[in-house]
Amino acid sequence: MTMRGSERVTFSGLLVGHRTARGMSQEDLAEASGLSVQAISLLERTSRRRPRLRTVRALADALGLIPEARRELELAARATAEPGGQRGAGRIDLPAPVSSIVGREYEVGVLSRVVRGAGDPLVTVTGPGGVGKSRLALEIAWRVAESFDQVHVVDASPMRDLDELVVALAAAVGCRPGGGASLVSVAARIGRARALLLVDGAEHVTDLAAGVSELLTRCPGLQLLVTSRTPLGLAEERRWPLEPLRLPPLPRRSPTTPGPAPAPGGTPASGAGPSPATGLDRIMAAPAMVLLVERAREVLPTFAVEAGNATAVVTLCRRLDGLPLAIELAAVQLGDHDPAALDAQLRERVTSLHAEAVDVPGRHRTLRATVEWSTERLLPRDRQVMAVLGAFRGTPTVAALRSVLEAAGLDVEDLDEAVTRLAEASLVTLTEDETRVGMLDTIREVAQDLLVTSGHEAPVRVAHARLMLGIVRTADPSRHELPASEDLVPVDLDLDNIRAALAWATGRAGEFRSTAEFRGTGEYRLTGGYGTTGGSWSGIGAGGFWTGAGGTEAGAGGGTGLGGVGGSRPASDDVRQLLDVALVTGLAQYYWVRGRFAECRRVLAAVSDVAPDPVAAALAAYWAGVGSLEHGDAEGAVALAERATALRPDLGRPDGRCSVLALVAAARRSLGDHDASLAAHRECLLVAEQVDSPRYVTIAVNNIGALLHDTGDFDLAEEYYRRSLGISEARRDERGTVIALLNLGEIAKDGCRFDDGHRLLTRAVSRSRKLREPYLLGLCLAMLAEAEVGRGREAEATAAAEEAVTVARQIEYPRITAQAEISLGDLALRAGDAAAAERHYQVAQEHTTRSVDLARILERLAAACADRDPELAGSRLAEADAMRRLRRYPITPADRPLVDDTRARLGIGDG
Repeated sequence: MTMRGSERVTFSGLLVGHRTARGMSQEDLAEASGLSVQAISLLERTSRRRPRLRTVRALADALGLIPEARRELELAARATAEPGGQRGAGRIDLPAPVSSIVGREYEVGVLSRVVRGAGDPLVTVTGPGGVGKSRLALEIAWRVAESFDQVHVVDASPMRDLDELVVALAAAVGCRPGGGASLVSVAARIGRARALLLVDGAEHVTDLAAGVSELLTRCPGLQLLVTSRTPLGLAEERRWPLEPLRLPPLPRRSPTTPGPAPAPGGTPASGAGPSPATGLDRIMAAPAMVLLVERAREVLPTFAVEAGNATAVVTLCRRLDGLPLAIELAAVQLGDHDPAALDAQLRERVTSLHAEAVDVPGRHRTLRATVEWSTERLLPRDRQVMAVLGAFRGTPTVAALRSVLEAAGLDVEDLDEAVTRLAEASLVTLTEDETRVGMLDTIREVAQDLLVTSGHEAPVRVAHARLMLGIVRTADPSRHELPASEDLVPVDLDLDNIRAALAWATGRAGEFRSTAEFRGTGEYRLTGGYGTTGGSWSGIGAGGFWTGAGGTEAGAGGGTGLGGVGGSRPASDDVRQLLDVALVTGLAQYYWVRGRFAECRRVLAAVSDVAPDPVAAALAAYWAGVGSLEHGDAEGAVALAERATALRPDLGRPDGRCSVLALVAAARRSLGDHDASLAAHRECLLVAEQVDSPRYVTIAVNNIGALLHDTGDFDLAEEYYRRSLGISEARRDERGTVIALLNLGEIAKDGCRFDDGHRLLTRAVSRSRKLREPYLLGLCLAMLAEAEVGRGREAEATAAAEEAVTVARQIEYPRITAQAEISLGDLALRAGDAAAAERHYQVAQEHTTRSVDLARILERLAAACADRDPELAGSRLAEADAMRRLRRYPITPADRPLVDDTRARLGIGDG
């Protein structure tokens, strides 16, 4: 859509306006442009259909538009049906279809009723590539959207495992970024809402069935619509195998008119017109023919099926097996070529492919042959560009494509025109501003083959890897600060390509895959110097130290983290040199800020396996361990820490060993082995003293205090916190001082010494404001809010909590939001508004993955619903009890009255 002032102008609106201004009827415009009346009517009725450029130009010529008006019409056509458009109110966000749907009236009607009825919570549309699964599912979603509170769409086609899909689901449903996306947080965000979730192209996602099952269990109002080449295999799954479009009947030759001999395979050759028994009416009623003609008219408005060409067109259509994608690709060629000639060329292609690849399923063979046939018709220049696109994933920029061509020593002249020609041939898609290029998986497979046979694969892959990995590497690996969220947007935009470059650089033929089962959520977080462990703020050793190590053996942490190893090939030495400290650091920073911990584990483990520099390999192993811990695999984190130690114990710097020990301590703590955790923390303290690292001495002391705090030894924990405070003040370490004050204030609050907590936390807030570190300020404000709740200062508690939420949103740090929402919920509960309290607690639950926080939130949710739903309250308390027993986290004195009161109201004993 274009804009006139504040008014939106659609293509359909412009077309109607220009036509009526000239006093033309639809019939007049059809005759002048060569389009059918039906086509013009469709273009004027809907803003969801994007016309082809040839169609727009034919209309502009027929309307006699001046250059400015022509340009406006073309811009509106490009904006039409651009993905991201919304329908309805609320959280209903659907990409608009870019073309009409043909021949699927029955499927749309039946499946719309099934999806709307909620009797089958999982509907899977299956079928071969190119059969139209995605288009059908999107049409159904549009038809039923108004029956749902939420509608979300996730394109799973680039994804290879459940972990990647979960991150995309979290973004789609509106989870806060950077919080370690999990199925739990996704389910919490959906809640009990009536929601429709469309997962498109899910056939490559490993462990998908387990994730879907968990979502359906947690979300009673969820309706899942999945497209996949194969079913998921769940008992609750309603499968709908999608068949190709019905083909037109073969024209019968008139007995009085001899016709050419049949073509090979028994297919009649062109030349004989249809007999009355198989006339044009029956031929044109077949959905496959309707689609072929409609798409052909978009490139050649005057195209028509007549007695003279009917046999050739029908034969061509039938050879395409009724696959919509194949039909659309062939229809583009009908704009410039004779149907009989196209059919003959396609017949040769299919026969050749059949002989070369007998193990390829029949319809996939047809589709692949059609794509290859389309590429063979390209100009050599365009075919080269398409081959280079085979090295890319997702939607690369035209500028990136140009850079790779130049670096590989290939011609870049006429690149924009070449990309445009590929788009007009339906082999690629262009974004509205024509800066990014997309390609379907089925077509990309052929592009990759073109790259392999071009003789340029090695230089193209190397150039692609250098360009894409350069986006993520950091300029200063030693910096302590994490990058701002907005600084990582370039990585977000090219993440699929960065993954492809990493796959190539590590010698993997396929995409990164996870062989490990989804293990739930992690519970520890590095925070640029101090991590969140248990109920207190500590460090697991990174401490702003962004140069660490990574890697794993098979089986450690759930496997190598990579699939498709059978097709691996060694990367060249110059590509492996890219796997250096700067790249590992940049990847770790990105994964940390974005909360992609599972991917951090998998990718950095793979990097560690092949990085030539021992320091970089150790760093990758260390950060893979951090990702493993955050993802809930503490045993894997220990194994990765051991691998980092074996590669380079000090991670390339004097206090690096402290980081590894702190990681081991945090992992042991997560496993419930508090004695081993304490031993590792004490060894970390010893090493820090030996290498004369006051910073890590402070961190180790603080971590020991946090461990004691978690297990209920408040007096000894406070001694360690005060020692940490003394060291920090002596060093004039303002940041360490704030952390110590924060922990001291929290332990005072947890022990019901609310006035002491208020005093300490007020100091922490004041000093954190001077530091100008929003992260620390948000933590201090959230904890201060809890202390104010304990003091009964409602106004002060509300102000602190609301400011904390504001800070958390600015820096996209969900843990702060969780802490602040707990306080807001407590205030609502005290005011007698159980419904409002439950809403606040549910928001808190969405924003944390830490067991101790989740246990506290579940106990509060139980209190909020004890009168309304005693059974639900009891199950929430039981779940909280289980978490506490597993992690050995006792209920704090401050929380004990609420839990005891809830148990008394429910008539149950202590858990």
